Amino acid sequence: MSFRWQESLKTQFDKYFENESIKGVAQAIVFGYKEDLDDEWMDAFSKTGTIHVLAVSGLHVGIIFIMLSFLLRLKGSKGRSLIIKSVVAMLVLFLYCLVTGFSPSVSRASLMFGTVIIVKAFKRNSNIYNTLTFAAFVLLIINPMNLYNVGFQFSFLAVIGIVYYKDYFRALWPQYTWIGDKVITLLSVSIAAQINTFPIGLYYFHQYPNLFMFSNLIVIPCITVILYSGIFFIAFGWISESIAEFFARISEVYITFISRIVHYIQDVPYAFFENVHISFSQMLLIYVFIITLTISLVHKWSYGFMWSLLAVAAFLFSDYKYDRSMASVQVVCFDVRNETLIGFKEENAITFIASEGVFQDVSKVDFIITPYLVKERLTESYSVVPLQCIANEQKHGRLSILGKGMVCFDNKSYLFLDKLKDYVNDTINTDYVIIGKEKNSQYISKVLPLINSKKTIILDNWRMEELKAEDKSNNSVIQSKGCVILN
Repeated sequence: MSFRWQESLKTQFDKYFENESIKGVAQAIVFGYKEDLDDEWMDAFSKTGTIHVLAVSGLHVGIIFIMLSFLLRLKGSKGRSLIIKSVVAMLVLFLYCLVTGFSPSVSRASLMFGTVIIVKAFKRNSNIYNTLTFAAFVLLIINPMNLYNVGFQFSFLAVIGIVYYKDYFRALWPQYTWIGDKVITLLSVSIAAQINTFPIGLYYFHQYPNLFMFSNLIVIPCITVILYSGIFFIAFGWISESIAEFFARISEVYITFISRIVHYIQDVPYAFFENVHISFSQMLLIYVFIITLTISLVHKWSYGFMWSLLAVAAFLFSDYKYDRSMASVQVVCFDVRNETLIGFKEENAITFIASEGVFQDVSKVDFIITPYLVKERLTESYSVVPLQCIANEQKHGRLSILGKGMVCFDNKSYLFLDKLKDYVNDTINTDYVIIGKEKNSQYISKVLPLINSKKTIILDNWRMEELKAEDKSNNSVIQSKGCVILN
């Protein structure tokens, strides 16, 4: 239902937005459709610390909740009227979750707002930390793997930071005018969220936006206008084309404005740090530093400063002692839908075998290969071999390409089934069989029993479902080979 609704909304945006880049941003902000986002714009928003506005999140749910509260007059309602209006508000939030695909951040925000609505309707007290914990509990009950979802982690860490730190920062700059209070509140929220999320941001994305405060100060108010105009644009799109056109133009003007702002900030010298590598243990040490320093300053814990200094010392020591050869030989398989990407790592170098869709797509290189290279500190020691080249014999360090889809690495053999061209009538011996996107289920079910291997690797979960759907008998063949699904 979510996909069908998104497709229906997409036809509306295709009708009223001519500029593809602007349309991509509008769709991402209003209902979370990101397939049409321009890579250059994505990069600019990312480097200015405003990428969160392109992913439907708690910010968007909060903006919608404010509009609902105003339209339904929740604040002044009592008794049965309040209960009915609360049910309507919760239903609208649920429908918004549905149309955006139930991303963890939207679900978290909707659960929290829904809990607050129920609390107020029944005149009960609420606690923001209890509400946040309840939302996390529900999302993890529904899908425990949410715990490893980056959006889930960022969403909850950001809210914890905002709830805890915001008022401390506001107290540092007391304001006596309405506009001054709004500016300081927005800055306080940005800093508070950044404190709790920048360590995990460095760990996952290896960059840090130095000018995030200024970019958010301009972009977030504009996002409010874009979201509201987008909602009215959709509402009137089925009624009046002239009104829909009016709201579409408003969205276009504001999107053009924020695009110019983020591109300008991106080009400011030292606007961001990139290619920053920290290990998982270093990320934890940064959080230890933040927590101990916070306790020391807020609760006057004198020993906390000592623990903060120890965390800094441990961070620097672990960086000094970092050894890239700890896992001297590795085979790394990446889950890229409908594509093949495998890295053969030996000490301080790595060779990737990549299908054409990865090899020729700059965005996949930027968002998949480059972060891995930064994480492993291999940015100067890598090469990429197109998948079609493994049909011929060649050598790259310990990686020997034997031709006909077979490669040898660290005394183990890997057969890329996609590049197996010959007719198979005898048993093929190999350590691993790698299934990509090119061979259909009939071919796989006939050839796989003739291959004597330890494991069969299917490169993504989508392919596994496709194979099951095409040929029910194929599942038993794959399972008998010890299938590993990369997800």
